[in-house]
Amino acid sequence: MKRTILVFALCAAGELACQNTADGIARDAEQAKSSAKKGTQAAEQAVQQAAHHAQTELDQYRSRARSELDELDKKLAELKVKVETTTEEASGDAERKLREAHTRRKQLETDLKELKVDADRQWEQAKSKLDEAIASLGKDVDAALDRLGNDIEETTK
Repeated sequence: MKRTILVFALCAAGELACQNTADGIARDAEQAKSSAKKGTQAAEQAVQQAAHHAQTELDQYRSRARSELDELDKKLAELKVKVETTTEEASGDAERKLREAHTRRKQLETDLKELKVDADRQWEQAKSKLDEAIASLGKDVDAALDRLGNDIEETTK
């Protein structure tokens, strides 16, 4: 009988131990699930913040580039007036350059509208390419204005 009681006591202790272990595993699983959920929420928030930052940067860049294009438009308008008011001899090459400049300007506008924030490297490359194109067009328009101004002075002498 002592053996039966001992066996019964051991079985009860084993069952209690198993129950405590099962409860501990369930508790640990719940804590892991909660931690994973918090980690997922933090990651989603970080992604949203990065996307917002990227969009803000793109908007600021577009605004700056648009201002530069507006300045180029003023110079192109000035060049057009000079081409129209000069002699045919002085304005021949300038008219062709003016048409080319307008074509390039239209392409820059299209490129600016299509600009997106992709991966950082692609974004930086696209931004750099557009900046270079705007600067190049600006230099060409300035050079045409200077050249046309010099041609006008020479023809009036």
